Amino acid sequence: MKTNDDNGTMPMVRQSSNAISQTAVYNQIGTNDGKNAMDKKTRLVKYLSGSFKLTSSSSALNLMLKTHAILLIGLASSGKTLFLKSLVRQCEVFTMRKLKKNSAQLQLKSLPNLTVSTFPTVGVEKCSCTYDSLPLTITEVGSSLAPMWPQYFEASATIWFVIDSSSLTRLSQAKVELCNLFNVLMQRKSKDVKPVAIILNKADLSNPTQVASLNNHLRLAKLCEEYAKYAKKPEEDVAKVFELSAFTGFNVEGVLEWVRRGGG
Repeated sequence: MKTNDDNGTMPMVRQSSNAISQTAVYNQIGTNDGKNAMDKKTRLVKYLSGSFKLTSSSSALNLMLKTHAILLIGLASSGKTLFLKSLVRQCEVFTMRKLKKNSAQLQLKSLPNLTVSTFPTVGVEKCSCTYDSLPLTITEVGSSLAPMWPQYFEASATIWFVIDSSSLTRLSQAKVELCNLFNVLMQRKSKDVKPVAIILNKADLSNPTQVASLNNHLRLAKLCEEYAKYAKKPEEDVAKVFELSAFTGFNVEGVLEWVRRGGG
């Protein structure tokens, strides 16, 4: 797939072929538009077919204008795509819990593990979802475009860097990319701070010894501390490490809660 045009511009955005795309639209489309109210599923079908257009007064458009932009990056095979799927499902579960629809059966831990096959992201994937009335637009940029990651920083409100905590074989490469990430952020001319979540994925496959070794080798505590000093803000608000499992859903909601509370 061609990732750059002849003018050297940013790569084309690949349209997702999985359920994430439809979930994005489904979450954004409201239940009313002007004088004509229609069933949400009907509106979704009309939107996807091109026969339904959002108007300037549409609640969906207003949400899109206020969306929180997140950049999702990380090395190959770190689990970024599965994490994205798990996160979208968590948003749906939260919404249904809030509506009190079968809340007892909608606990994430009671749902089956995500077994959807994923493929390495080539280029860029985008999806949108809503968590507790906070619209999110997440841009996943493949590891093959690592040199171009900084080009996406300015358009992002928050950055998520995913690491495979079950493997210690690529720590050196992860350390280089992570240090480069913080260096670029601290050398920006703009003074707005880009909060960073370091996501240690695959917690279901790792053990405390591996995680401790990973933290020490990557100097995660030191990196977060230095970035907080640069930002002149509490470390909790601008740099945080999360251990989670995209496969089981463990602590995925923790990342969303961090963003909702103002971290990121």
